Amino acid sequence: MLLNVTKVKMIVVDKLMNANANITNTTITTTSTTTIVTRLTPAIKDEKNITSSATLKQTAKFFNKSSPKKRKTVDVSSIPIGDSSTEWRCPNITGVRSLECGCDLPHTLRCNGDLHGLGVLADNLRNSPFSVALLDIALRNVTFLSDARIFEDVSLRCLIISSGEIKRVHKSAFMDIKGPLLALGLPGNALPSVPWSSISLLVELERLDLSNNRIKALGSSDLTSLINLEYLDLSNNQISSISQRTFANLRKLEILKLGGNRLGDYASSLKALTQCYSLRDLDLSANNLNGPLTASTLPILKQLSSLNLNRNLIKSIQNKALMNYSRLTTLSLRHNQIDVLQDHAFYGLGTLESLDLSYNGIVAISSASLQHLTRLKILDLTHNFLRALTADLITPLPSLTDLRLSGNDISIVAKHAMDGARELKSLSMQENPLSCDCTMREFAEWLQIAKQLTQDLITITCVTPPKLEGAPLIQVPMEMLNCDMDNAEKDNANIIEQLEAITKQNHSTHIRDLSEEIVLHEIHYSADYGLILTWIINLSKADYMCDAIFVYKEENINEILIDNSPIHCESKIINGQNTVSVIVPDSSTLDVGESYRFCLVMIQDRNPQAELTVGCSNITQLQLSSSDSLAKVRQFKRHPYADLSKYDRSSVDDSQTEDYTINGRKFNSLTVQQDDVQHAKHSFNIFNSLNRSFLPGLGLGILVTSIAVLIWGAARLRQTANSSRSSTPTATTCYAASEQIARLADAENGARYLKLQATTSL
Repeated sequence: MLLNVTKVKMIVVDKLMNANANITNTTITTTSTTTIVTRLTPAIKDEKNITSSATLKQTAKFFNKSSPKKRKTVDVSSIPIGDSSTEWRCPNITGVRSLECGCDLPHTLRCNGDLHGLGVLADNLRNSPFSVALLDIALRNVTFLSDARIFEDVSLRCLIISSGEIKRVHKSAFMDIKGPLLALGLPGNALPSVPWSSISLLVELERLDLSNNRIKALGSSDLTSLINLEYLDLSNNQISSISQRTFANLRKLEILKLGGNRLGDYASSLKALTQCYSLRDLDLSANNLNGPLTASTLPILKQLSSLNLNRNLIKSIQNKALMNYSRLTTLSLRHNQIDVLQDHAFYGLGTLESLDLSYNGIVAISSASLQHLTRLKILDLTHNFLRALTADLITPLPSLTDLRLSGNDISIVAKHAMDGARELKSLSMQENPLSCDCTMREFAEWLQIAKQLTQDLITITCVTPPKLEGAPLIQVPMEMLNCDMDNAEKDNANIIEQLEAITKQNHSTHIRDLSEEIVLHEIHYSADYGLILTWIINLSKADYMCDAIFVYKEENINEILIDNSPIHCESKIINGQNTVSVIVPDSSTLDVGESYRFCLVMIQDRNPQAELTVGCSNITQLQLSSSDSLAKVRQFKRHPYADLSKYDRSSVDDSQTEDYTINGRKFNSLTVQQDDVQHAKHSFNIFNSLNRSFLPGLGLGILVTSIAVLIWGAARLRQTANSSRSSTPTATTCYAASEQIARLADAENGARYLKLQATTSL
């Protein structure tokens, strides 16, 4: 526990004593008249950038400690010394064995001990001829700082106390320090709330560090008296609620660290930050902030220059979401769940210089999303799902000097993509599946002439074709960047460009390739409707509707869009699968013997702003056949359209396809119904032959059947009459029987008349 506390404590020391910031100077006078101007409120350094004591220029001096632990320290080379003729020495701490102290920096004393040793330490400092500006103490087994006025008459500017277990602090613990005390740190303890009664009298305090505690809420009076506070670190607590009056008196607060809390549980608490009128650095990382980032998500802070929203659950950035931060220069949104950047998402950020969107789910970025970032210098998009590098990404950023695209799915660099990269000095594209074919020539040429790039470009390597796998693109000869590749790999640049075009027309955000779920199952011809495509739809949601059909024709090594038409779907269930039938609007323009690709574009119903979903077929060659047999159902094996290098020129064996000639005209049929492939005149002759042979036979059959029914009826009547004679019926019985026979005869005659009438009609 002590080692962990020491680590946290040393980080806090660095935060409180970094010598690179421009803050108020404080003069410290020792008994030997040595004057030191110490800067006590610097900008925070990252822990990894802090040099260890082993690399310090000054010689560390330790007392009553045989093997001091290594501590991370700050660079004090910029601290001016008033009188260099008098050497400062580390105070000699004596009187208790349980206390170990040492100095690794001038005017800095670090000690390990217990609560009893704290009093002995204070006595030694009062009597020492060498004053200490920063005192850093790690206590063992202390849960309550119970002593009042522990450091009475001790000259201190910065005090840090940690044990990992402190839960309470005496309200007078920091009274009468000979100061004034400008920086106080109580990090890495177990404080359940801000010890407001202990710090309320420290009105000169400029820096306060309460990080890594167990604070759950900030009350309205917790920080009321700290009117000179400029730096406040409350990171890695459990804060979920902030009173609207907490920061009311902190008019000088410039840096606020709230990362690693639970403010996402009650996001309305963030409104309290609107009272921090001087705030320029805000850290809200790891707070479970979720949903889309909108203009109402965060408070209005006109002076803010740095905003950290890392490691939250933000899913998208909406239109003008950050328009209230006109002075922002650094924005970090790494490790979120962002997959959508709406148009004008960064509206109002004309001063932004660094944007970090790494480790998200971004598939595509439109030029309108980045349109307002005219001063942006650093753009980090590493570890997203970008599939292509296009001009939309670079053209809106005329000041861009550092572009980071490593760890994406980029296989294509579009033509003219790098035309706007005039100031670019660093480009990283490692871990991308670059397809080094003819479409990559322009980018390869740009890499060779881009002398302004400073980093090693050898890390930009090819993945396909197999013969170039692992080869640095900048070293591949231009003649090897071709699209022949055994006549098997196809260029899909046109498809992506056209689909991006329709995306912009529909004001959609980006395209999703779901070719594994939207599969072309069957193609057949109808004399009435033309070419009909049957698709199997395996989408998880049922509320999708068809939007458009794209037809691409293969010409040489390219695919040319020849049809882009809105369509209507008719869905049905076939063999337990959800299918839709699509009519190609102008199938007469398709030529036999040519190769085509069909792409079905779908959009979520009742949501016209939703992303487009696309499924594309393989490239298929249309052929004719004079066979009269019914064509077989054609099955398709799908590949994602973003990986066209795996497509064959003809995706199905010709032996499985039977095509037809209709009326002597070229038709691009893959499977054709037998009733639809005959000439109209030939079909009419068949119908006449049917009338001459089949219909007279049908009439004769009906006539014979009617005669048989009549004979059967007469036999039944005769049998009934014979049975009547054998009995002795009454007059009433005979009369009833006669009536029954008469009715039966009438019915038989009527039936015979109807049947004869029907036969005559036929």
